[in-house]
Amino acid sequence: MKAVIVAGGFGNRLRPITDKISKSMIEIKRKPILQHQIEWLKKYGIKNILITANYKYDQIIDYFGDGSKFGVKINYFIEDNPMGNAGAFTVDENKKWIDENLIVLFGDILTNLNINDLLTFHNLKKSNLTIVIEKRKSLSSAIKIDSNNVIKSFIEKPKEVMQDAFSNDSIFLMSENLKDILQGGIPLDFSKDIFPKLINNGFPIFGFVNDRYYWREVGTIEKLNHISSEPDKAVFLDVDGVLCESSKWGEYVDSIEKFKWIEGAKETIQKLNSMGFYIFIASNKACIDKGLVTEAQIRNMYDKLFKNLPIQEIFLCPHRHDEGCECRKPKPGLIMKGVLKYNLDPKNCWIVGDNDIDIVSGESIGCKTILIGSHGIKELKMHPTFEVENIVEVVKVMRVENI
Repeated sequence: MKAVIVAGGFGNRLRPITDKISKSMIEIKRKPILQHQIEWLKKYGIKNILITANYKYDQIIDYFGDGSKFGVKINYFIEDNPMGNAGAFTVDENKKWIDENLIVLFGDILTNLNINDLLTFHNLKKSNLTIVIEKRKSLSSAIKIDSNNVIKSFIEKPKEVMQDAFSNDSIFLMSENLKDILQGGIPLDFSKDIFPKLINNGFPIFGFVNDRYYWREVGTIEKLNHISSEPDKAVFLDVDGVLCESSKWGEYVDSIEKFKWIEGAKETIQKLNSMGFYIFIASNKACIDKGLVTEAQIRNMYDKLFKNLPIQEIFLCPHRHDEGCECRKPKPGLIMKGVLKYNLDPKNCWIVGDNDIDIVSGESIGCKTILIGSHGIKELKMHPTFEVENIVEVVKVMRVENI
């Protein structure tokens, strides 16, 4: 598979930063955006890359050269005049790139999307064009799909909010059959010109829903500041026996009335957040599948209990232990949801729990672990990084380790 990175934009919404630097060369966590993208592509074996550029293109060429020092091969197409984000694909010398599956991405996005998942979906649907889409609060585009993930409508910059619409992630997978369709005037835009026209002409475009992986667009100063300040480490907290008193065997903490805060738990959450950690909840809740309570009721309970606390997200496994799911601890699936969605390195994550299943779920993917107390179940083989008596001592341990 080959890749094309569209990096010709002026970055007007990022001025005055882009007065001196190409948007795709802005550094995020000590690397240019383009370097993050190239390393991501290389991870999936994509080493033949074309970069289309215009504004301050010399900075890109000076930094990356032919790509050899990054373990890839980079070619460049320099637009003498801006051609839009799709215009370069109408040039005959670039159409040769569409001779197999081709991934296209814009030069202002960061992601850890699993490209193999995207390719599997693309092949399964026998698609010639697949767009990565996701649900977001603000829609730069409004995309509607049917039950087979065929895109039924694509509206760029909608004037009003559309219910159940997806937004464009600016990552596309094209097949060779699309080569002769990419025609038209210059400049040419995928979202304004190509996609709506194809859909209106009955050409099937599929939407791959990204609901698992990290995705960010570096489009404005505000977004840049947000991305740059995102934590790169996290704490995953179990609930029963860690934040609240455990229930009796066979019973569940499934209502506010049954939730009894452990002394110091709220303060610990605040302190860990102030130390620069994302705070996540990761909890098995078999009471959901047993029909004792709905997931919506559990989440509503937590929303009320954790109100005003800096908890980033709550990850729940609703399954019973005998269902063989991948998310129920001691399997790491519940933790991996947070790791993937927030682009974290497991080595920078901590798992805090009172049972063996909490510790094993973290150990299996390289997280640091803290076992609380001596009353939890300890049937599985485990080697917690630290053992403490209560939730308050977690902060003491992690403050030393965080120096």
